[in-house]
Amino acid sequence: TNGTNITIRANVDIPEAYDLAQLFGGEGIGLFRSESLIANPGNIPSEESQCTAYRQIAEIAGDAGVKIRTFDIGIDQLGDGGFSTERNPSLGLRSIRLSLTDTAHFRTQIRAILRAAHEKRVDIILPMISGVEEVIRSRAIIDEERERLSRERSYFGNVGIGAMIEVPSAVLTIEEIAANVDFVCLGTNDLVQYLLAVDRDNDAVADWYQTLHPAVIRALSDVFAAAAYSNIPVIVCGEMAGSSFYIPLLIGLGPRDLSMNPNSIPQARRVVSGISLRETKKLAANVRGCTTAEAAERILREYYLENWAHLFQPGLLAAKHR
Repeated sequence: TNGTNITIRANVDIPEAYDLAQLFGGEGIGLFRSESLIANPGNIPSEESQCTAYRQIAEIAGDAGVKIRTFDIGIDQLGDGGFSTERNPSLGLRSIRLSLTDTAHFRTQIRAILRAAHEKRVDIILPMISGVEEVIRSRAIIDEERERLSRERSYFGNVGIGAMIEVPSAVLTIEEIAANVDFVCLGTNDLVQYLLAVDRDNDAVADWYQTLHPAVIRALSDVFAAAAYSNIPVIVCGEMAGSSFYIPLLIGLGPRDLSMNPNSIPQARRVVSGISLRETKKLAANVRGCTTAEAAERILREYYLENWAHLFQPGLLAAKHR
C-alpha cells in the first residue's frame, strides 16, 4: 500500500504454527490463545509449565513479539465444580469475568507471563472486556504480582496490556478503555455476534450475521478513532482480518495491524501489496455511507472486480460474504 507499512501477524494455538506463519512472511504473534494449554477441563497448568510454554513462544516470536491472551474460557473448562452449570455460557461467567472472580488462576497466569517476559517481547491481552473497570482491576492484580516477583527477587519483564474489544459496551466506552491500555485488539467474530444478537454457528440465522452491517462498520470506526486519539495501536484479529474481501475496507477505516490464521497470510499479503491507501480510504468512505450490508457488499465487489480482480482468488468475488 504505497509506502504505508501494514503488519501481518499470526493467531496461533501452538508454537509450531508460527513456523508456517514465518514461512509465509508473518511478523510476530498477534494472538496466542493461552487456553490451548488446558489439555482437559480442570487441568490448569502450573505456573512453571505455563512460564515454560510462554517463554518458548516468546523465543520463537523473537523481536516481533507475542501477545498472550489470558484464559478465554468458561466455568466448564475450570472443572472444579465451584460454580453451577450455565444455561447461556456465551453470556456467562467467562473470560475476564472468570479471571476476576477466581483470581487464584489469574494470578498464577499473570506471574507466568511476567516471568516469561524477561528479556523477551511479550504483551498481555485481556479478553471480553466490557468496560474500563475490568481493565483497572486487572491492572491492579498485574501490578501486585509484579511487586511480589520483585520482592522474591525473581526475574520478570515489562509487558504491554491490551483489551480485547468484542462486547458492544466496550465499543460504547472505548475512549475510557483506550486511555487505560497500551493497545486494543478487535475480535470481530464475537463483536458482530454480540452487536447483532446472532449466533454465528446457527445456520437458521446465517443471513442475519452480517459483517458489513452499518452498526458493525460504525463500531469499527469508533474503535479506530478512539485508539488514534489515545495514540495506541489497534490489532484486528478476528476472521475479518484474515479475509481478503474485507482487508481493503479495514485498511481504509484505519488499522495498520492485522492478525490472522497462518494459512490466510499469503493471500492477505498479496492483497495488501496490490492496493493503494488512497483508494482504500475512498472505498471505506463509500461503505460508511451505506444503510444496508447488502449495499456495502455490492460497493466492495464492484470496485474489486473493476480495479483489483487480479488480486483475489477465483470465485471469491462471486461468493456471498457473511
